[in-house]
Amino acid sequence: MTEQTSPTDPLAEWFSVSALSRIIGVGDTETERAAIAWVGSDGKRWRPLLTYKVFQSLGGTDTQAIIPAAVAVECFHKASLIHDDIEDNDDERYGLPTVHARYGIPFAINVGDWLIGAGYRLLTAAPFHPEVRAELVRIAADGHSRLSQGQGWELEYCRTPAPLTLDLAIRLYELKTASAFEVAVQIGAAAAGATEEIRSRLSVLSRFFGITYQLMDDRDDFAPHPGRTGDLQSIRPTAYLAAACASSDPAIKAAVEELWINNDRQLPLQRLGELIARSEIPAQINRMCDDYRGQIMRLIAEIPAVTLRELLESLSQTIFNNR
Repeated sequence: MTEQTSPTDPLAEWFSVSALSRIIGVGDTETERAAIAWVGSDGKRWRPLLTYKVFQSLGGTDTQAIIPAAVAVECFHKASLIHDDIEDNDDERYGLPTVHARYGIPFAINVGDWLIGAGYRLLTAAPFHPEVRAELVRIAADGHSRLSQGQGWELEYCRTPAPLTLDLAIRLYELKTASAFEVAVQIGAAAAGATEEIRSRLSVLSRFFGITYQLMDDRDDFAPHPGRTGDLQSIRPTAYLAAACASSDPAIKAAVEELWINNDRQLPLQRLGELIARSEIPAQINRMCDDYRGQIMRLIAEIPAVTLRELLESLSQTIFNNR
């Protein structure tokens, strides 16, 4: 797999195979080798970048101290991608075979589980005060639980799909996507000794950030990618499906109603996708993205810590413009 980093990524050297093997501590098993290769492979690494930059902007000066925590954040993220690809039956990511497509589902599950364990092990060994380490583990465990709750709700919905509201779709985004961003920023903040006020503001900001990121991801996914089923065609709970369920367009209403009564949903889903593409729904989703991005910038503007505020302004623009 080729290396792909963001334009502002200062962490690239941490994610080489040799560096990861040293940071995480790897034995000579196929599971460990596959896990390290996956963590060091493609991806923009926004989450560990947030951990590192938030730590730095809040007065954290020991770059070496935050490295294990930032790598742990990426371990958690890459483990979730392995499991998500299995659950969504996606055979490609970054234009390459997913871990389960390459090694098989049982092996891929084990690689993901190993990465979760490695992430927690890194946090418990991070060179901070024991109370800080305990807080880092608590943050990760809470985020891990919420992400799994969101994924479980999505899987339940896919088994028994039904009319979807936008509020429910947004709640799913909070659980599945915002949770991971919150873990990233809160670990950086806690490691730097941030105040409760700052951490509370970061929690709210993470919620809006995750929702916006997922809305933009849905927008990208609306036109199915090679090797991926496409969320709408898999009848997953997305803002596009929620907007279709609320539409007053007679053709869209008829296509949506057919979904719940037709055992073979592929034809109705294809028709619904074509109707959505010609409707006002894509423009509606674009407006939602713009509204949430505007809210993010307003929330950032209210942060009293100047260095953190400037950092988040810059990173928000970079992340959303380089998805």
